[in-house]
Amino acid sequence: MWDVLFLFSSICTVVVGAAKTVTGYIGEQLDIRCPYESGYESNAKYFCKGECNIGTKNIMVKSGSIARDQRFSLTDNKTTRVFTITITDLRPEDEGQYWCAVEGTVYDRYSEIMLLVKFGSFVIVVTAEALVLLLIGFPLVIVALRKRKKNKSLLLSSIIESSPVLYKQIEDTGHYCTPEDRDTYTTVVYSSVS
Repeated sequence: MWDVLFLFSSICTVVVGAAKTVTGYIGEQLDIRCPYESGYESNAKYFCKGECNIGTKNIMVKSGSIARDQRFSLTDNKTTRVFTITITDLRPEDEGQYWCAVEGTVYDRYSEIMLLVKFGSFVIVVTAEALVLLLIGFPLVIVALRKRKKNKSLLLSSIIESSPVLYKQIEDTGHYCTPEDRDTYTTVVYSSVS
């Protein structure tokens, strides 16, 4: 029975032209142009992943239907007879064999697409720059924080050593601007260096 089905699917399939290889980059958008012959403008178009045999078609997007994966979309320019598949946020698992397909009355017409998904040069450059910044910047931040902490403790110890009576604390005299301020306690510190 499966032999008959395979024979039937082979008879009802027409592959147009050689396989076309397209390359996309992770995280980016990719447009795949699928031209078709005159007379098929009103026929349904679809984009199939894998073998795309009758009964096992993994249709990613089809004209007039909602896509299985919302990252895939199909637009059909009937004037130029080209339908375009757009894949957004390209992922490594998107790589593989696809078929641009146009439904026919007796058989569908297919064009094979081999999609390669690669890391973009942008990702490599950003990663290299980030690594350099981390290698140089992190030690600099540590040194700056240690130096700041050391300077702060030196300043405090020099003030205490130079004069035991360095500042005079003046307490609030009890005069308040508004009734809400009655519960506040204010300390004013004056300092002088001799």
